[in-house]
This record gives sequence, C-alpha cells and structure tokens, in this order.
Amino acid sequence: ETESAELRSPEEETSNPVRTDEFAILEQSPYSETNPIPQSFSVRDGLVYRIQLGVFSKPKPNDAFGGIHPVCYEQNAGNGMLKYYAGQFYSMNSVNAALEKVRSIGFPDAFIVAFLEGKPISTEKAREIEFTEFNLH
Repeated sequence: ETESAELRSPEEETSNPVRTDEFAILEQSPYSETNPIPQSFSVRDGLVYRIQLGVFSKPKPNDAFGGIHPVCYEQNAGNGMLKYYAGQFYSMNSVNAALEKVRSIGFPDAFIVAFLEGKPISTEKAREIEFTEFNLH
C-alpha cells in the first residue's frame, strides 16, 4: 500500500473545516425533472454569502438559470414568494467576482446577500464580521 493520502484525526477535521466556495457556470443546466432545483441549501455555520438571482411568484423551470450551480430557492412564509439563490461563498471578494459573471450571462438584477448561522444579515454587517475574523487569524 503506497497511498500518499494524509491521514487526519477526526478532531482535526472538525476544528478547522476547509471552507471552499461552491459556484460554477456549467455548459448547461445541471437541474432537470429528475434533479430539480432544491429548496434551500443546507445551513452552514458562520458567515456565508450567496447571490440572489430573483424573487418570483411561481417556481421557475429547472433550466431557468442556465448552467449556474448550485442554485436553490426559499419560499417566503408570509407571501409565498420564491427567492432563488446561487452559490455559496465565504468572502466578499469571491462573491463579487461570481456576481459579475452571473450578471454578464443574463441576470443583471442579481445581487449579494449574506447569512450568519443561516439567518439573513446585511452585507455591511457581513463585511465587518469577515474583516474581524480575518484579523483574528
């Protein structure tokens, strides 16, 4: 056995999770009848940025957002409106770069939203938190 995979103890895995942005623009939509756009992302701990693609009164077709991946939606409990989000980002710089791409492929009204422990917060507050966390390391 000449595997060069590094073995890590379980403690190490959880104490410093590698937070990798999740975003891609694929050749075609990864979503279909058999793989529909999911309702809500799994909640991530800490600070997460997403791109809000739009708010709609009816579900969008699975291919409505081209090759953008990942995409999910949330239903507003109050008015039933559906908010569609793209990606999962851990820095303002990376979400800004992705936003430009999203706008350039036909979603000019897309904008950045931020969540802390799964709850929406302002991007100003998110920037402060990100800056503080960065300076703590």
